[in-house]
Amino acid sequence: MKKRIGLLAALLSFSALSSCSNVRVYKPYGNYLTAEQVRDVCVAYGGGYASITAYLGLYRGNTHVLLMRSEIPGVGFDCAVHSFYAADIYICDGWDGGVNLVVWVEGEGVYGIQKAYEEGKISEEEIRLVAKEAESLGLRECGHLAVPLEKFTFSLTWGVGFDSSYDSKTGTLIKAKKVIERSPDEYVTTFEYPNINSLYEKVKLFSLYRYPSTYDPYEGVTISTNPKTNYKLTIDDKTIEARNCPIIEGYPEGLTWSGKEFLELVFEIRDTIQNSDEWKALPDYEVLYA
Repeated sequence: MKKRIGLLAALLSFSALSSCSNVRVYKPYGNYLTAEQVRDVCVAYGGGYASITAYLGLYRGNTHVLLMRSEIPGVGFDCAVHSFYAADIYICDGWDGGVNLVVWVEGEGVYGIQKAYEEGKISEEEIRLVAKEAESLGLRECGHLAVPLEKFTFSLTWGVGFDSSYDSKTGTLIKAKKVIERSPDEYVTTFEYPNINSLYEKVKLFSLYRYPSTYDPYEGVTISTNPKTNYKLTIDDKTIEARNCPIIEGYPEGLTWSGKEFLELVFEIRDTIQNSDEWKALPDYEVLYA
């Protein structure tokens, strides 16, 4: 009898320990969320069967944007990358079907990013800040330009010293910033970019978000000129800057596919501007250095 009682006590003790081991212990998520907040959002999102994979910002004091992963026992998800959009903005990627981009309003609930935007829980400006944070974390690569044609804007700055620039949003075209004898105003005009529809369609096929913010399109190519030139291309909220590029018109042998893709777009915009009547009507560059 004593042996049976001892065995029963041991079984009960093991059962209690096993039960305790299945209780989830929530920990703070970096310096962003307390353990209690992590528990609350995981419960609100998936009844506790969830975890946080990335934190993308706090807004309005109680509104958090996060990438959440579902962890429902026995449920599998596809392995394809999923890209998230809201307010005509590409925001970030989730690396499989179990990851979702959500907005958590403390004390209120969890929303999908588009629904949160439609219900006024987060603004377009705040979504752009979320996208910027996602890019800084390397979570913004696989999506495409999502703005419609009527919201499409771009700018290009180019030259040895970033001398020339064009901004489609304002229509401002600047041929030169560094002048000695002439007034800088003589090098400024307005220009309406032609065939904007055609450019827009090309940009939608362009691998815009796979490029880093600082990029060398001639990487691996053994060619050099002095002086060198610089390019800075901005499309919507994405900027790609290429410095110290050789001054050549063509595409040298050995150029990578991505380098050629970038230069083709840059050269098309630049050449369209420089072949325009507006550009030709501006004075020639001054000789700044003898």
